[in-house]
Amino acid sequence: MTAIETTLAQRLAGVVATVRSELDVSRQVFRDGPGYVVRDPISFKTLRLDPEDYQVLVALREDRSLSETFDALVADGVLSQDDEEDFYAFVLNLHRQGMLSLPVNDADSLYARFERRRRLEARAKILGFLFLRVPLVNPDLFLDRTVRFVAPLFTRNALIAWALLMLAALGVAIARWSDLTAPVLAMISGDRLILLWFTLIALKVIHEFGHAYACKIFNGKVPEMGAFFILFTPCAYVDATDSWSFPSRTRRIIVALAGMYFESIVGAIALFVWALTSDSTLNTIAYQTVMLSTIVTIGFNANPLMRYDGYYILSDLVNIPNLRSRATEAFRNFLKRIALGIRVDDGLSRRHRHILIALGLAFSLYKTTLVFTMSAVIATKIYFLGIAIALFYALSTILKQGIKLVQYLLFADETRPVRLRAIAVLVLLFVIVPACLTLIPIRPTTTVRGVIGHTRETTIRAQVPGFLTVPPPPVGAEVPGGAPLASLENPELEAQVAIAAASAQISAATLRRHAILDDLLPPPWLTQSAVDLARLADAEHQAALLHPKAPYRARIIERHTPYEGTYLNPGDAIATIAAGGLCADLLIREDELELYPLAVGDELTCRPVADPTRTIRARVDFVESAATRDEVDPFMTSMGAGAITINPHSGRAAHPLVRVRLTLLDADGLDQHAQIRVRLAGHPRPMVAVVTRRLARFLNSLRREQS
Repeated sequence: MTAIETTLAQRLAGVVATVRSELDVSRQVFRDGPGYVVRDPISFKTLRLDPEDYQVLVALREDRSLSETFDALVADGVLSQDDEEDFYAFVLNLHRQGMLSLPVNDADSLYARFERRRRLEARAKILGFLFLRVPLVNPDLFLDRTVRFVAPLFTRNALIAWALLMLAALGVAIARWSDLTAPVLAMISGDRLILLWFTLIALKVIHEFGHAYACKIFNGKVPEMGAFFILFTPCAYVDATDSWSFPSRTRRIIVALAGMYFESIVGAIALFVWALTSDSTLNTIAYQTVMLSTIVTIGFNANPLMRYDGYYILSDLVNIPNLRSRATEAFRNFLKRIALGIRVDDGLSRRHRHILIALGLAFSLYKTTLVFTMSAVIATKIYFLGIAIALFYALSTILKQGIKLVQYLLFADETRPVRLRAIAVLVLLFVIVPACLTLIPIRPTTTVRGVIGHTRETTIRAQVPGFLTVPPPPVGAEVPGGAPLASLENPELEAQVAIAAASAQISAATLRRHAILDDLLPPPWLTQSAVDLARLADAEHQAALLHPKAPYRARIIERHTPYEGTYLNPGDAIATIAAGGLCADLLIREDELELYPLAVGDELTCRPVADPTRTIRARVDFVESAATRDEVDPFMTSMGAGAITINPHSGRAAHPLVRVRLTLLDADGLDQHAQIRVRLAGHPRPMVAVVTRRLARFLNSLRREQS
């Protein structure tokens, strides 16, 4: 026992500590056994106690000192004499949590606590503007007066009606799926963004009232409601933490689900409004409501990796309170066991330990991903601010965790028995791993998609209007060069040919008559004859276009108009013909070719997207520019191998692209316009160089989006 701990025991031995009478206590059954939740109705803080700790809490009485309480607990067999230090530390912790009335102040501990809180608050202020919480009202009295109007929504009949409503909404969504998904990105365009904000605010107010009324249904308290600004976007919040003290796990889950329950009702009604209205402001609001009540709700509220509804629902479903901290602790213990061989008895079954370890890893990765994603979003609007936030988070996290790790490995009592192994781990993490990342080369790889086509491919289109009288040959048929592919009928063109032929005959007869009667031909008749002959030639040319021909010997690969009697306008496709072997076109970023160089004659390996087990050999035929920042090849707008890379507003390419043509050497049986994957491997480079290059390219793309 150290001097500080002895002094603490001596100072507290004669003190009388009493439990605050206004505390609410509820008994709950968790995964690891029963427990007691103590709740402060004034500060709304909650504290979970094990049965052994709860016995200590209830043993504190105003008619005896702490030393007498400890002696009584030892006499009852609850504690042993060796637990004296832990007993006084536990009592002092209860006092710090505000659960006791204790006339003592541990200055050293409280000052350390104050410093820790001050550091956390200073760090929170830096990122606090991204997550600003503003309390507004106490809605408890209003909820008490209006809860009777909402109570029918929490009955069994209401649940059945809700299920039927969801089935009907699902049917509408499936029937109008293409219309429903088409304008998703359009709803965040500039002219609709303000409308989207107001819709989001209204929807989240309804969501939070769902939590509030559910809590009221089960006699809980709702002391606060306000606005929560996430990335400058206002959302409502409500303090329904009183539900955590409900003994019934089902009731706690109902309160957590109530917000999404209310949103789903509004979203379903909005879906019907959207389906029944034409393009208008009402239709736009209804569509935004549908999207926000599904995409945003699933991405945020139902996400168990964020401390919103999904997290607390999962915590109750697995019956493990403080899920994030428990998962983080389990993951930390797992790392201790793997790296240092230190085994910590956590009292968990093997299955639950594995679940917590997986969740601990997921929580850590998700938090990091979320911060950098938000930084990227901010960087698209305010480039340097987003980069500064990302750098601050990365550097502060690395520095903080690095200092903690060094202190733990070199100075912690827990690592004293394995100090040599701890030093080896430290050297591995801070020397060997960075050296490997810097010195050991790796081969960077990437996968590019391509579209299968033919070496020579042409779509034959109607050049004059007409009715199809002879359809094109069936798919697979061979057609010689110059052979007609189809025939059209146009009575108007045929009449024009007949009229032009008659006019030409009249002009020719007139010329002959003047040639017999006069030695000199009159110029007006000579001019008219030339005009009539030109009109006849033009009419015959237009009539010849009614019978489109194959420009070269080819094979029919697609019939666009197979039915006789179809009316075709100029430009309508009739058939697609192809000659030569199969090939594939790839689009590769120009800067990617520096990592994955390709030259004419190189052989690559491809795999069809529809049959990834099949391997196809391919040879590079040519490499050419497909798009610069300002000049775009029309090929870019028609290729279906990936995302459209043309900015629809500026008409400029997002980045320079290169088109690579591959000849497929053994592609028998592959479908026309099917997609293939081509795996490219670059020259060996250190991992740091590869990662740095990709990061620089990502930052450049953010800057281009901002500009």
